[in-house]
Amino acid sequence: MLSSGQREARLCRQVVHASYAARPEDVVQDCLHLLRKEQTEGLQEHLAHPHAAPAPGIRIGDQLIQEDGPLAYAAGMLDVGARRVLPGHLLRRSQVLSLLQIAPDKYLERISVTAGSGEWAVLGWTLQRVAGRWAVSSVRRDPTCNYPLPMRPHPRYAPETVVLAQIAALRTQRLYQAGVFHAAGAGQMEMEQQQGSNMEDYIHCVALLQHLHHQAILGEAALPTRSSFLQEVALHYQPGVIVEGPAAVVARRTRFIWSLELNEEGCWQVLQYGYCQS
Repeated sequence: MLSSGQREARLCRQVVHASYAARPEDVVQDCLHLLRKEQTEGLQEHLAHPHAAPAPGIRIGDQLIQEDGPLAYAAGMLDVGARRVLPGHLLRRSQVLSLLQIAPDKYLERISVTAGSGEWAVLGWTLQRVAGRWAVSSVRRDPTCNYPLPMRPHPRYAPETVVLAQIAALRTQRLYQAGVFHAAGAGQMEMEQQQGSNMEDYIHCVALLQHLHHQAILGEAALPTRSSFLQEVALHYQPGVIVEGPAAVVARRTRFIWSLELNEEGCWQVLQYGYCQS
């Protein structure tokens, strides 16, 4: 009689063999079942490039970040949102939103997914024909998930959403609202880390976030650990604004980095933010 482990291994082999004749939506469902139990090795058989060399790291500012999560090896095909929410996700809450054939050999399927922490996301799965079978070429989080912006932390909200919500609060000078997204004690820690020669830059950083920018664009992001997150942000400033004095130098810095952590309640909260030095 087979043990539970042997039965699961046999089932995984059957799933892989069946995938050669499976429809695109069947492949996605197989991936979701594997990821629910964090069987990330089995997932490789469904990827268009399962043996691609792992990326040397993700550059955030002047740092090269090495992720240690279960899907770090697939960073070239799965974006940071997919790598964050899929391992251990709540399968019963997933829902197919749409399936579209965008080319003779390519499909796009959009699925809403809830992470084990409670975070909600819509993921776009792109599948293509590879050696006669359907395989996953990319999984991307839909950026429309960030809106409407929240007023307070909640497990449902992604770290990207929290960053945008805090920036929006700073821009409109709602400092109390911006502080709601800080982790307990993070504001004091941030001030202490900025003491000395960096203090003036820190003050200008807050001032510029409050008054000058009119658009925030999310850039590269990484998960150093499963409970930490780094997000690079580019700020586009209002045309025609003239900044004088020391702040004029600071105003030319348009890239920032946010650092967040996942707290015990499953909410992403801000630890600190500051200028991107590179």
